[in-house]
Amino acid sequence: MKLFQSVRFEYWYSAALATIALLQTLFPKKVALGFIFLIIVTIVGAVKKQLIWKMNSVNILFIGLYITYLVGSFFTFFPSIASSYLEYKLSFILLPHLFLFRPKFEVPWKLPITAYLISLIIASLLGIIKVLQCQGVGNIAKCIEHFSYIHHPTYFAMYLMLGMALMFYGFKCGWNRFEYPYLVSFIVFATIMTALTM
Repeated sequence: MKLFQSVRFEYWYSAALATIALLQTLFPKKVALGFIFLIIVTIVGAVKKQLIWKMNSVNILFIGLYITYLVGSFFTFFPSIASSYLEYKLSFILLPHLFLFRPKFEVPWKLPITAYLISLIIASLLGIIKVLQCQGVGNIAKCIEHFSYIHHPTYFAMYLMLGMALMFYGFKCGWNRFEYPYLVSFIVFATIMTALTM
């Protein structure tokens, strides 16, 4: 608790979001660790009254969809499969509810956005290295798929497009390291990587 008192809470919240962004991009199987960090920060924030819980219509819709799926699972010929999917789909309720705790402060978005953009660059460079190390030049299609070996190429293309939008957002906010040369360089790099994922 003392650790949370020595640093302003909004930076803990920002760091938790940055951790999720970094893990989701580079180590998707470990992203649960980022959510555990965010859950801890959210609990502390709720106790310190830095976060306020507020329900919205989208979450009510998710709950309704889950209840519909639950009712439908009683009428299936494959109850074991349906019960497994009920467990998987629970994340559609739990994760959005985590974000129903709204900050009373302005979130410092620069840290999570920077973490996300850096992780995109690292993932892209790792993909390029994988392609360069690929054996069997005759099988070009097999080698090219390594440009996006962490994520499915369509997902990675979306990550890159989101990265370009966030880079532009940082540019519009006037953040350091988001100036015009950085913006153009990142957009050119991300566009090339998006083309390579095709």
